[in-house]
Amino acid sequence: MKRFKSYLPFILVILIIIIFKEPRYHVMNYAWIGVVALIIGIILIFEFIESSRIKRIKKWKSGIPGKYMHIIKFSLFLGVPISSIIIFIILDNSEFYYSIIIILIPLLFLFGWFGFLDWKKCYKIYYDEKYNPILQK
Repeated sequence: MKRFKSYLPFILVILIIIIFKEPRYHVMNYAWIGVVALIIGIILIFEFIESSRIKRIKKWKSGIPGKYMHIIKFSLFLGVPISSIIIFIILDNSEFYYSIIIILIPLLFLFGWFGFLDWKKCYKIYYDEKYNPILQK
């Protein structure tokens, strides 16, 4: 709840814009509201990933997972559902084929990159804890 409160001013600004936006603009529709809500959800997901990093590193004691497997997990478990939600939200305004090309494929690569960066950070923290005697005291 503490992290949610840190994002509360941004959420309030978005809600004020949604409420007081003039209806004559075409920008104001349900797809736009859904995408904004999804962006807020993605931010909260990444906050959860950051907070659960220590728990994931403790699981590495039995063996370090492969880099490519970590990248594939991020792409499949985060990239595919989020891109599917975005495609479902804007399906009335776009064609399915172009949504796959413009949304799904770039998000798979983007979340794969996030997975690589997360693995790299976990790897660094794991070996710092394992081999740095100053941190162990």
